[in-house]
Amino acid sequence: MRIAVFSCGDENFTQPSIVALKSMEKNLSGVEVDLFYISDKNKNTTKNLKLLNENNIEFLDFTDKNIFFNSQRWPKEAFWYLLGPEYFYDRGYEYSIYIDGDTLTVNNIGVNELLKKCESIMAVKDYFDNKKMIGSGLDKIMKKKTIKKERLEKPHLNSGVLYFNNRYFKNINFIEKLKKEIDFLNEVGAYDGLYADQGLVAYLEAVEIFDIKFIDKNYNFLTHLYQYKLNSKSLENIKTFHFIGAKPWRKPYSYRQRPHSIIIQEMWIKFVKEELGWTKIDEKDLKTLKQNKIIKFIMKMPLDLLWKKIWYIKHKKRGNLLD
Repeated sequence: MRIAVFSCGDENFTQPSIVALKSMEKNLSGVEVDLFYISDKNKNTTKNLKLLNENNIEFLDFTDKNIFFNSQRWPKEAFWYLLGPEYFYDRGYEYSIYIDGDTLTVNNIGVNELLKKCESIMAVKDYFDNKKMIGSGLDKIMKKKTIKKERLEKPHLNSGVLYFNNRYFKNINFIEKLKKEIDFLNEVGAYDGLYADQGLVAYLEAVEIFDIKFIDKNYNFLTHLYQYKLNSKSLENIKTFHFIGAKPWRKPYSYRQRPHSIIIQEMWIKFVKEELGWTKIDEKDLKTLKQNKIIKFIMKMPLDLLWKKIWYIKHKKRGNLLD
């Protein structure tokens, strides 16, 4: 089986997306993989395009395919992955995987067995429901359209890692349906109220364009939610880290608040150095922080000992701890 793995974003996310794509490719066994990056060519530098080519990542400019309205809050590239499944089906791919540029895949996915369960979309739950993600324009929508209460109350996905059955999207003429719904949202004044691409996906599920199948959180490990009791065993089960908030190529989190983030950041830096051979990484913060000795001490500690009992109790109540 040959699958398409793709990411999308503006010029600021091109290089991080290369890291994300190559780490995912490394951990997909038993399948043939082609990598793609979707963006606006006119906004990308010659250096970015060269790096994509050197890493065998095909650049796709979807400017002429754009059906999304300009938003005051979100760049159009943030929505372009929704055009991917039908496009990749036309290119001969039954399945595709979308990943955000701020992800790092660290363990084998077992993708053959996983994709057998994919009827339309598979993803990890986020912490809001569809109603919350649709946002401030919901009342305007409900004046024109009836949406079942249970659809609005369904948990929403996190779009950092998405597994697509491309055939499903082709069979329902998804892009045609998508354009009609976008036009409707713009017409009633609800488009700009969406919480980015996830808000649009929440709306599409609410109006029954597709049903999302939820999978284990380790397939899209949200570092801001679930890192509170990482240990050696749990690290073996995590498939993909998703760096929500602070990014591993920028300043590290405060070690007092999230000491595990330093360890996860080191994993990202190690991959960049050893797998991509990149040397121009901004590690200035790690080298010049006054608490560098404390960071080194944290790096040597067993993961199980990093969190005080008060943190454990707090996050156990919130349901944030790993099983």
